[in-house]
Amino acid sequence: MAQLAGSHCVLCQGRIGSELDGRFCEGCGNPVHLTCEAKPDSLAGGVCADCGTNLAEAGLLWTRETGERRPVPRGTGPYPISSVCPRCTNTTYRVVKAQSFIAFRWDRVCKACHTRYTLPTPLWAGVLFLVVGFSLAGLGVFSLAVVAVDGGCPVCEGFFGFLGVLFGVLSIVHGIRSLMSPGRA
Repeated sequence: MAQLAGSHCVLCQGRIGSELDGRFCEGCGNPVHLTCEAKPDSLAGGVCADCGTNLAEAGLLWTRETGERRPVPRGTGPYPISSVCPRCTNTTYRVVKAQSFIAFRWDRVCKACHTRYTLPTPLWAGVLFLVVGFSLAGLGVFSLAVVAVDGGCPVCEGFFGFLGVLFGVLSIVHGIRSLMSPGRA
Protein backbone atom coordinates (compact mmCIF):
# COMPACT_ATOMS: atom_id res chain seq x y z
CA MET A 1 0.00 0.00 0.00
CA ALA A 2 1.26 3.51 -0.81
CA GLN A 3 2.33 5.83 1.96
CA LEU A 4 -0.03 8.73 2.71
CA ALA A 5 2.42 11.04 4.49
CA GLY A 6 4.45 12.92 1.91
CA SER A 7 2.02 12.31 -0.96
CA HIS A 8 0.14 15.16 -2.65
CA CYS A 9 -3.56 15.85 -2.28
CA VAL A 10 -5.39 15.27 -5.57
CA LEU A 11 -7.64 18.29 -4.93
CA CYS A 12 -5.15 21.03 -3.99
CA GLN A 13 -1.82 19.42 -4.98
CA GLY A 14 -0.50 20.34 -1.52
CA ARG A 15 1.73 17.95 0.42
CA ILE A 16 0.02 15.79 3.04
CA GLY A 17 2.20 16.14 6.13
CA SER A 18 0.97 13.24 8.25
CA GLU A 19 -1.64 10.51 8.53
CA LEU A 20 -3.75 12.87 10.64
CA ASP A 21 -3.99 15.46 7.83
CA GLY A 22 -5.44 13.24 5.11
CA ARG A 23 -6.61 9.86 3.93
CA PHE A 24 -6.88 7.68 0.86
CA CYS A 25 -10.34 8.12 -0.61
CA GLU A 26 -12.36 4.90 -0.52
CA GLY A 27 -14.18 5.86 -3.72
CA CYS A 28 -11.29 6.71 -6.07
CA GLY A 29 -8.16 5.74 -4.10
CA ASN A 30 -6.51 9.15 -4.31
CA PRO A 31 -4.81 10.87 -1.36
CA VAL A 32 -6.83 13.86 -0.10
CA HIS A 33 -6.53 16.35 2.74
CA LEU A 34 -9.37 16.05 5.21
CA THR A 35 -9.93 19.81 4.85
CA CYS A 36 -10.17 19.59 1.04
CA GLU A 37 -12.93 17.01 0.82
CA ALA A 38 -16.20 18.25 -0.63
CA LYS A 39 -19.31 17.97 1.46
CA PRO A 40 -21.97 15.58 0.07
CA ASP A 41 -24.44 18.41 -0.67
CA SER A 42 -21.93 20.28 -2.87
CA LEU A 43 -21.03 17.43 -5.23
CA ALA A 44 -21.77 17.61 -8.96
CA GLY A 45 -21.60 15.07 -11.76
CA GLY A 46 -18.21 13.70 -12.84
CA VAL A 47 -16.73 13.80 -9.36
CA CYS A 48 -15.97 11.12 -6.82
CA ALA A 49 -18.99 10.69 -4.54
CA ASP A 50 -16.71 10.14 -1.55
CA CYS A 51 -14.14 12.98 -1.68
CA GLY A 52 -15.27 15.31 -4.49
CA THR A 53 -12.26 14.75 -6.79
CA ASN A 54 -12.96 15.66 -10.41
CA LEU A 55 -12.22 12.29 -11.96
CA ALA A 56 -11.45 13.66 -15.44
CA GLU A 57 -8.96 16.22 -14.12
CA ALA A 58 -7.37 13.77 -11.71
CA GLY A 59 -6.44 11.62 -14.69
CA LEU A 60 -7.95 8.39 -13.41
CA LEU A 61 -7.77 5.38 -15.68
CA TRP A 62 -9.75 2.20 -15.43
CA THR A 63 -7.43 -0.80 -15.20
CA ARG A 64 -9.00 -3.88 -16.72
CA GLU A 65 -6.68 -6.30 -14.92
CA THR A 66 -7.87 -5.40 -11.43
CA GLY A 67 -11.16 -3.68 -12.24
CA GLU A 68 -10.08 -0.61 -10.29
CA ARG A 69 -9.28 2.96 -11.14
CA ARG A 70 -5.69 4.02 -10.74
CA PRO A 71 -4.29 7.54 -10.77
CA VAL A 72 -2.15 8.61 -13.70
CA PRO A 73 0.96 10.53 -12.61
CA ARG A 74 0.55 14.22 -13.30
CA GLY A 75 3.08 16.99 -13.69
CA THR A 76 3.16 20.19 -11.69
CA GLY A 77 1.09 22.26 -14.09
CA PRO A 78 0.32 24.32 -15.96
CA TYR A 79 -2.90 25.41 -14.39
CA PRO A 80 -5.48 27.68 -16.03
CA ILE A 81 -4.77 31.39 -15.58
CA SER A 82 -7.64 33.52 -14.35
CA SER A 83 -8.69 36.00 -11.66
CA VAL A 84 -11.78 33.92 -10.82
CA CYS A 85 -12.46 30.21 -11.14
CA PRO A 86 -12.21 29.38 -14.87
CA ARG A 87 -14.72 26.54 -14.57
CA CYS A 88 -17.60 27.94 -12.49
CA THR A 89 -16.63 31.67 -12.12
CA ASN A 90 -16.95 31.35 -8.36
CA THR A 91 -15.02 33.93 -6.33
CA THR A 92 -14.54 31.92 -3.15
CA TYR A 93 -11.19 30.15 -2.93
CA ARG A 94 -8.38 29.01 -0.69
CA VAL A 95 -4.72 29.64 -1.44
CA VAL A 96 -2.09 26.96 -2.07
CA LYS A 97 1.62 27.28 -2.68
CA ALA A 98 2.49 28.00 -6.29
CA GLN A 99 4.57 25.37 -8.09
CA SER A 100 6.04 27.62 -10.80
CA PHE A 101 9.61 28.94 -10.69
CA ILE A 102 8.56 32.61 -10.71
CA ALA A 103 5.34 33.34 -8.83
CA PHE A 104 4.28 36.61 -7.25
CA ARG A 105 1.11 35.23 -5.68
CA TRP A 106 0.06 31.80 -4.50
CA ASP A 107 -2.32 29.71 -6.61
CA ARG A 108 -6.00 29.42 -5.76
CA VAL A 109 -8.32 26.44 -5.44
CA CYS A 110 -12.03 27.10 -5.94
CA LYS A 111 -14.10 26.12 -2.91
CA ALA A 112 -17.10 25.18 -5.07
CA CYS A 113 -15.59 22.91 -7.75
CA HIS A 114 -12.00 22.38 -6.48
CA THR A 115 -10.40 23.70 -9.69
CA ARG A 116 -6.86 24.94 -9.18
CA TYR A 117 -5.90 28.07 -11.09
CA THR A 118 -3.07 30.60 -11.24
CA LEU A 119 -3.48 34.37 -11.09
CA PRO A 120 -2.24 36.51 -13.99
CA THR A 121 1.17 38.19 -13.63
CA PRO A 122 0.62 41.57 -11.93
CA LEU A 123 1.44 44.77 -13.82
CA TRP A 124 4.05 45.84 -11.26
CA ALA A 125 5.97 42.60 -11.80
CA GLY A 126 6.31 43.20 -15.54
CA VAL A 127 7.53 46.74 -14.90
CA LEU A 128 9.99 45.43 -12.30
CA PHE A 129 11.45 42.96 -14.82
CA LEU A 130 11.91 45.80 -17.31
CA VAL A 131 13.63 48.09 -14.79
CA VAL A 132 15.98 45.35 -13.59
CA GLY A 133 16.64 44.24 -17.16
CA PHE A 134 17.56 47.69 -18.44
CA SER A 135 19.76 48.27 -15.37
CA LEU A 136 21.64 44.99 -15.83
CA ALA A 137 22.02 45.47 -19.58
CA GLY A 138 23.26 49.03 -19.08
CA LEU A 139 25.84 47.99 -16.50
CA GLY A 140 26.94 45.12 -18.74
CA VAL A 141 27.41 47.40 -21.75
CA PHE A 142 29.33 49.89 -19.56
CA SER A 143 31.60 47.11 -18.30
CA LEU A 144 32.28 45.89 -21.83
CA ALA A 145 33.01 49.46 -22.94
CA VAL A 146 35.54 49.87 -20.11
CA VAL A 147 37.32 46.72 -21.26
CA ALA A 148 37.36 47.89 -24.89
CA VAL A 149 38.55 51.46 -24.17
CA ASP A 150 40.65 51.18 -21.02
CA GLY A 151 41.96 47.66 -21.52
CA GLY A 152 40.92 46.41 -18.10
CA CYS A 153 40.83 42.78 -17.13
CA PRO A 154 39.04 41.12 -20.07
CA VAL A 155 38.39 37.96 -18.09
CA CYS A 156 36.78 39.66 -15.10
CA GLU A 157 35.13 42.76 -16.52
CA GLY A 158 34.39 41.21 -19.89
CA PHE A 159 32.82 38.10 -18.40
CA PHE A 160 30.67 40.03 -15.93
CA GLY A 161 29.75 42.54 -18.63
CA PHE A 162 28.61 39.71 -20.90
CA LEU A 163 26.56 38.15 -18.06
CA GLY A 164 24.99 41.55 -17.28
CA VAL A 165 23.93 42.02 -20.89
CA LEU A 166 22.65 38.44 -21.15
CA PHE A 167 20.56 38.49 -17.96
CA GLY A 168 19.42 42.03 -18.72
CA VAL A 169 18.08 41.03 -22.12
CA LEU A 170 16.39 37.93 -20.67
CA SER A 171 14.74 40.06 -17.98
CA ILE A 172 13.58 42.62 -20.56
CA VAL A 173 12.07 39.90 -22.75
CA HIS A 174 10.27 38.36 -19.76
CA GLY A 175 8.98 41.78 -18.68
CA ILE A 176 7.62 42.52 -22.15
CA ARG A 177 5.98 39.08 -22.34
CA SER A 178 4.35 39.53 -18.94
CA LEU A 179 3.00 42.97 -19.90
CA MET A 180 1.72 41.87 -23.32
CA SER A 181 0.00 38.73 -22.03
CA PRO A 182 -0.05 38.50 -18.21
CA GLY A 183 -1.20 34.89 -18.25
CA ARG A 184 1.59 33.56 -20.46
CA ALA A 185 4.83 34.84 -18.88
